[in-house]
Amino acid sequence: MKALLEKIDKTTVNLYPKAIYDGPLELIDTEETYERAIKELNQQTLLGIDSETKPSFKKGHINQVCLLQIASADKAYLFRLNKIGFPDSLIDLLSNKKIIKVGLSLHDDFLMFRRKKENSNQDIKPKGVVELQHMVPKYGIGEKGLQKIYAILFKQKLSKSQRLTNWEAEELTPAQQRYAAFDAVACLQIYNELLQNYTKGKYKVIPYDDNQEEQIVLDLLKQGVITEKDVEQTRVLRLERNAKKAKKKAEHEAYLAKQAAKKSIETKQASTI
Repeated sequence: MKALLEKIDKTTVNLYPKAIYDGPLELIDTEETYERAIKELNQQTLLGIDSETKPSFKKGHINQVCLLQIASADKAYLFRLNKIGFPDSLIDLLSNKKIIKVGLSLHDDFLMFRRKKENSNQDIKPKGVVELQHMVPKYGIGEKGLQKIYAILFKQKLSKSQRLTNWEAEELTPAQQRYAAFDAVACLQIYNELLQNYTKGKYKVIPYDDNQEEQIVLDLLKQGVITEKDVEQTRVLRLERNAKKAKKKAEHEAYLAKQAAKKSIETKQASTI
């Protein structure tokens, strides 16, 4: 029977081999490329979506969304919204209930889309959307982040090295393009993997603990993915992590005991009045 980890620690995720997207992608930054892309996407029935915003390092300031990634089974499209705007036909695509759109934290994405279109007469009313954060718990997965969900299902690590780069740059680097495309593609892969390979009653959910982590580490060592040094480092990090958990638990128990003692004194004082 297939097994699915309920959770996974970042330490383990970092040991997995890096996932690579080498499929076709297209930058959409002109009217010509946009019209062709929107026509192709309207012929699809299932899409993965994600978005990117230029990071802001100023407190209270949030930049507008500047990139929308849409992936089909065959190709990833990168819509440079800071160059082409947010055409009404793109809203129509997102609102088409016949085309399933899969993503993660979609509420945040659509909130940013609405900010982008706040001066438009056409509101964005998403239809046909699947939120992975609502879907994966039904399969027993207790993680919310894309990287950890992907690691649980595919035993590979999604790189986040480009996340804080300038998405409004005049030209996006090849690394940025691959990173952005992969986030949308990964949403699609997760959706398909769960539907196709994890039928209810045909797999079991395994709690993540130190024993599971150790087994994963030893398997990766056996496969030649990591070295003995990585194994030792992981064990050290595990000890440190467990020590922090124990300290936090002890502090919480001490706090509860203090509160209980305080309440007991207050109760006694009240009873003598």
